[in-house]
Amino acid sequence: MQKTNQERLAVILAALLHDIGKFIQRAQENPKEQKHTSWAQEWIINNLSEKLISVLDNDCKQQIITMVNCHHDDENYISIADRYSAGMERTPKEMEDDEEKGDPFTSRMKSIFSLIHINANPSLNSNNNTMYYKLNSLKVLNNIQLIEHERCDHEEYKNLLTQCENEIKNLNFIPNSDYQIVVEKLYYLLMKYTWCVPSAAYKSEPDISLFEHLKTTAAIATCLYDLKDQTDKKFILLAGDISGIQDFIYSVTSKKALKGLRGRSFYLQLLSETIARKILDEFDLTICNLLFCGGGNFTLLLPKTNNAEEKIKNLKKEIDTILFKAHNGKLALNIAYIELEPSDFKIERFSGKIEQLSEKLAQQKRKKFSNIITSEFFEPYPKKIEKELKGCEICGKEIEDTNEFCDLCKSFIDLSNDLSNAKVITLEKIKSSEINKEVSNWKDIFRSFGYEWTFIGENQDITRLGNLNNFVYLLNSTEFLQNNCTGFRFEAVYIPKDDNKEVLTLDKLAEKSNSNFKRWAALRMDVDNLGKIFSEGLQQKTISRYSMLSFMFSLFFSMGVKEIVENNYKNCCIVYSGGDDLFILGPWSDLPYLAQDIYNKFREYVGYHPITLSAGIYIAPSDGFPVYQAAKEAGEAEEKSKKGEKNSITFLDKTVQWNKFDDIKKVCETIVEILNKGVARSLLTILYAGYQDINLFKEKKIPMVRIWRLFYAIKRLMERHKDFASELEDLRQKFITDFELMPELDLAVRWAELLTRKEVKK
Repeated sequence: MQKTNQERLAVILAALLHDIGKFIQRAQENPKEQKHTSWAQEWIINNLSEKLISVLDNDCKQQIITMVNCHHDDENYISIADRYSAGMERTPKEMEDDEEKGDPFTSRMKSIFSLIHINANPSLNSNNNTMYYKLNSLKVLNNIQLIEHERCDHEEYKNLLTQCENEIKNLNFIPNSDYQIVVEKLYYLLMKYTWCVPSAAYKSEPDISLFEHLKTTAAIATCLYDLKDQTDKKFILLAGDISGIQDFIYSVTSKKALKGLRGRSFYLQLLSETIARKILDEFDLTICNLLFCGGGNFTLLLPKTNNAEEKIKNLKKEIDTILFKAHNGKLALNIAYIELEPSDFKIERFSGKIEQLSEKLAQQKRKKFSNIITSEFFEPYPKKIEKELKGCEICGKEIEDTNEFCDLCKSFIDLSNDLSNAKVITLEKIKSSEINKEVSNWKDIFRSFGYEWTFIGENQDITRLGNLNNFVYLLNSTEFLQNNCTGFRFEAVYIPKDDNKEVLTLDKLAEKSNSNFKRWAALRMDVDNLGKIFSEGLQQKTISRYSMLSFMFSLFFSMGVKEIVENNYKNCCIVYSGGDDLFILGPWSDLPYLAQDIYNKFREYVGYHPITLSAGIYIAPSDGFPVYQAAKEAGEAEEKSKKGEKNSITFLDKTVQWNKFDDIKKVCETIVEILNKGVARSLLTILYAGYQDINLFKEKKIPMVRIWRLFYAIKRLMERHKDFASELEDLRQKFITDFELMPELDLAVRWAELLTRKEVKK
């Protein structure tokens, strides 16, 4: 066993399994036959005991069973961690006494979104009913099913438990493997089968999954073990944030940008994860202590050992040095941390600590590279210019005339190709190598951190990988044990390709537009009021709920967005989707429909509670228009949507609430249908002129909206096109209601005009 003693590993595994008996108990016909701790002991002996022989001696294996069975009986690492994870709501005695109270055995897990209370948009059709998760393993988005029925029978639990036990048959631990791999296999197994099992249903709200409770308990218990020789037992909550992401991803200059854009985005995801792992490895911690990682951000729980702050300081300096050498200051890591007393885990205190951490992180963003600033920062880059060189066709960096791309951009193209073809991603710890020259490959950067990432394609044999002492993750599938993997990960990976399996360029993307108006466009979306949701909306704030809410948001943007695009929008490219936001490129005609589908699916995902998305779409004026500029314009459109009531989309420079967008789309589609049947395009002029009256009235240039003029013009058009009179009348009824003109008629007309434009792009 590498890196940790067996007693410590036994504590981590026992903490990770300490309440597994609740899952087992609820699957029984007679659950009250024994306590959940006894059910857990029996289940571990029958399902895991023999498998643990290869990594633990008999004494430590028995120690796990004893700690799980007795974790309510006395004050130990697990009982204390259990209480901290639950916000210190209960004492060990109370938890034991609650065993027979109520009827927890039929409770479903309440959606964490049901507990979010913020002032809802008055135009939002919200659901005030509490929603519950149907018991399913974690596989696809449709498995995350919300229902209004609070109760289930033991057969549902039994079915889920049977699936879990069948999969455990494929669980194997390799002797002398890294202890973190042992922990991660159980971690991902528990994630798959207990993500929707409530951790407590006695006096507590059943809104925290058993997985999140087990994970955070294991994180806290590990810290407590590492602090066992210290009288003063404190923790560190550390947040990391990579700045410069926007410029790094979007500052590409040509229509060939799509080739490496997804690679750049995924590189940043790997970068934040690698840095988080490096910190965890420095403290000899497992994935359980990674509370959140996504969108270039991560949060870690660390023990405040005597040398903890010195470790963080040295790590920050090392990471800053690597990033500066690799990216010349374009990317920087911001790190902030706060101290946690045991009492800070209480519900009434934890949210304040999160806010304090956020404030400290914001301050650190103004001090980039402050601990490694030398005279080198003020030297010109490049240091010597011998002749004028041409620029890389993606990033614009000067390169030799014979090259099309710089070496680093070429490596991002390779990463994009590897990612799109990958079935498995592996991570291996290696001896770190120093960056002494200009970086030519993304892999060199990770090697300097001491890690090697590798991609294994669909047609390659992955069964042998489990024999290596590295981390193996199955991509976008949770069948990881039967594929001999360490775990799984959802990545919103979708890149459109042509018939020759080549990634589409931006001009080819534009050609896929469903009209003669051939343009590509950019879509950006994110969650409204995210900070407010965490700080004010989440009423009962514990470390488990914080982790749970982050996990559920991240799951939608990684798993859900990929499924929507891959199934229905095959000409769109997911540049980035994770954490709480996304950036997608595609044919302009696809993106408003895609945005609405993502919004509708998200609203269903949150149970129609007052949690919403806002979006911005920008249509590039030409194929060669810089992606960074389109991203900026789409971002500004998104910000426009977030002004006022939010819950909106800005398209064609018009901001509308989502509840009106469907009506606008129907009017647009009706106009398109009529024009395609042969009605004169003067219909567009008539409609737009009618809309202009609204503006003239607002500017007090006319006394009233002259709606009769629009009636008359449509009537004349019906007389000229008698075969389409009924369609024109149907259109009129769609945009005129109670003698009021649809305020967003201009958007519908403009949209229809682009869809039916006769222009053929040269």
